[in-house]
Amino acid sequence: MRKILLFDMDGTLTDPGIGITGSYQALLRDMGHTPPPAEELRWTIGPSLRDSLKKILKTEDAETIEQCVLRYRYHYVDRRLMLNDAPYPGISNLLNKLKEDGYRLFVATGKAHIYARTILEHFKLLHFFEKVCGPELDGTRSVKSELLAWMFESENILPSQAIMIGDRHHDIIAAKTHGVTSIGITYGYGSRDELESAGADYIVHSPEQIREQILLVNKMTLS
Repeated sequence: MRKILLFDMDGTLTDPGIGITGSYQALLRDMGHTPPPAEELRWTIGPSLRDSLKKILKTEDAETIEQCVLRYRYHYVDRRLMLNDAPYPGISNLLNKLKEDGYRLFVATGKAHIYARTILEHFKLLHFFEKVCGPELDGTRSVKSELLAWMFESENILPSQAIMIGDRHHDIIAAKTHGVTSIGITYGYGSRDELESAGADYIVHSPEQIREQILLVNKMTLS
C-alpha cells in the first residue's frame, strides 16, 4: 500500500499565477524594464526562484541574483502578493477525503517552506498535512529530487510507500529518481505533453480524479 502522499503546491494545491507573475513584473519595473504580460511569465511557476531569475535576467552573476531574490520577496511576501494565491476548486474536499481514508499527507514544494506554510494556513489547508517541506530561504534543497531525498531520510519514509502528485516535469523527474509512483495533473501549469515526456506513471485532469487514481494504484498493488 502506498499510504504516503507527497503533494506539490504551486499549480497542484494552489493557483499562484497572480502572485508569482505579479511579483516578477514588479521586480522588472523596479529595475527599469517593461515587464512582459503575465501570460508570458507562466513558465516561472514550477522552477526554483533563482533558476527563473537567471533566465529572466540573462545572468549567472550570483550577487545580482541574490539582490533580485530579495526584491522579488519584497513584492511577493512583504506586499502580500502571495495571498493572491488560491486553492483550486475541490482541493479542500480532496484533502479531507484522503485524510479520512487514512493517508499521510505531506507537501513537497519548490517554494520556500516558510512561505508555503503561511499560504496554506491562510487558506485553512495547513492542518491536513503532517509536514510542509520546501527549500530554505538560501536555496538549499531547491532541486526537487534533493528535497525528496531529505524528506525520505528525515521523515523515515520508504519511497515504495509514497506517491508524488504534481503538475510540472520537476515533480515527475524527482519521483522517478527515487522510484516513487507519480501522478501528473493537467489543471495546473504543466501540459499533458510535458508530464508524459517526463515519464508520469498516471495523468489526471481534476482534483476529484486524484483520489480515484490513488485508490486504483493501491488496488492494483493489492491484486
